[in-house]
Amino acid sequence: MKNRITIITGPIRSGKTTHLEKLISSFESVGGITQISIGAKRFLQDISSGEKVELTSQNIEKGTFQIGKFIFRESAFTWAKEKLKNSIKNGIKIIVIDEYGPLELNGEGLELLFSNIVKKMKSNFDLQLIVVVRDNLLDEFINKFELNKSDLNIEIMSGNFNR
Repeated sequence: MKNRITIITGPIRSGKTTHLEKLISSFESVGGITQISIGAKRFLQDISSGEKVELTSQNIEKGTFQIGKFIFRESAFTWAKEKLKNSIKNGIKIIVIDEYGPLELNGEGLELLFSNIVKKMKSNFDLQLIVVVRDNLLDEFINKFELNKSDLNIEIMSGNFNR
């Protein structure tokens, strides 16, 4: 990777995660979190171990919160943060986060840890970041972290992806 931050972007269901999975399969020192769907359920998956935890819930219950039509498990974000911290602590050189979305832009989900990862990446020239960001949030994401588009590798998914 030429640039230290690669952003994979595109509309919802455009193949961003599928592209991400193909991309990271060619790297050796990669860790982080991907988001996968199995049926109607969504999971967070640790890249290093393959372990996964259910991100969404069908019902509002203790330890969940709702954004739009989705009900999220707080415990899934806590788990993901620990997995990301372990990746950094274990010397992983390429950190992956799938995805940075509305929750994070509003200061929730993985936000505080993500901001710390970006700060660490800016001071550690060996560390690289690959992040999935929906196309409608891309400019807001770039502005929030004061990133220069010329320093980024932006891969745009067209939306013509069929699963």
